[in-house]
Amino acid sequence: MRVSTEGLYRVSLDALQTQQSRLASVQNQIASGKRYTAASEAPDAVAAVLRLDQRAAELAQYQHNADQATLSLNLEEQALSDGQNILQRLRELAVQANSSTLSSDDLAAIAQEIRSQGQALMAIANRQDGNGDALFGGSRGETPSFESIAGVVNYLGDATPRRLQIGEGLDIAHSHPGDRVFQRVPEGNGRFVVRPGQNTGPAVVTVQEPAGFDGQSYQLVFDAGNYEVRDASGAVLQSGVATDNLSITVGGLQLDFAGQPADGDEFQIAPARSRSIFTTIESLAAATELGSSGARANAFSAALADLDQAQENFSSIRSEVGSSLRLTQAAQDAAEVTGLQIASTRSSLADVDYAEAASQLALRTSAYEAALQAFSSTQSLSLFNLLR
Repeated sequence: MRVSTEGLYRVSLDALQTQQSRLASVQNQIASGKRYTAASEAPDAVAAVLRLDQRAAELAQYQHNADQATLSLNLEEQALSDGQNILQRLRELAVQANSSTLSSDDLAAIAQEIRSQGQALMAIANRQDGNGDALFGGSRGETPSFESIAGVVNYLGDATPRRLQIGEGLDIAHSHPGDRVFQRVPEGNGRFVVRPGQNTGPAVVTVQEPAGFDGQSYQLVFDAGNYEVRDASGAVLQSGVATDNLSITVGGLQLDFAGQPADGDEFQIAPARSRSIFTTIESLAAATELGSSGARANAFSAALADLDQAQENFSSIRSEVGSSLRLTQAAQDAAEVTGLQIASTRSSLADVDYAEAASQLALRTSAYEAALQAFSSTQSLSLFNLLR
């Protein structure tokens, strides 16, 4: 078999170009830090990397949502804490005002501070979150949560809590609608309430529950030195003489009166319903303006029970906020671990191993130099070199 000079030249040139291409590929890997520069070089790895990138983008969005939720929850927790401080101050004012030794000026000053505290609570109820939306507006964040018209506070939001997805199949409410926080507050002791209607006499009522409240509504009316207990339809269930230090059992409750009830006095006994904190605050302020010490004492007693319920409601919601914050932090920690795993897997698929690449560079350089030397030798081969 004859081998032409041109054939030897082409074989050597092909070998040289092959080694040069391999060397360039390794050099490009080291320069770019990537195992490949085209999808055709490793289609399976490219597909896997794309899936990992998509998952990483989802995790980044979850992390962003978790950051937003954490900010909103922290703002809500601070608002609730500030609100509880106001409720505590209102309770102190109620206890202070429930004294027969205070002058009318003293009571007027207390009433003024009570209403000022109510305005401060209104400002808390209308706070904004980190995005400038109403913190307690539900899904209606573009308007203030509450407005006051002629002393009546109205809720402008809705009952839909705002939610954010912070993980795969995991979303949380990052705020509470304002009606639940400030308006739908259980009154009384959460089971029943005893409120004075007309109350001009000095009698102060205290309530015990020896048999358990039966959940019905009653009216206790004093007239002509007697009393009547009426049901919701107005039917008289019992009656008697309104003596001093009277004790009456109604619907499983025992009502003890210290002092003599006046003719025309009446008291409502009913199951507990919801009551706005702002209504309670105004009732508390109005109680300081009552002329009868007995009426003030009974009104303050009812208002104090409502304030305690408001405090309990705030505490319950703060507990939910704390649980949401812990859940959000756990989701962030889990996403961080998953993100590190994704980054490690992606790196093993897409990033160059510099130690291996350095070894390959030395190997390809040697191979290229050998091919170059072989090509140079081939170029010098010719029959004319043998002619003398």
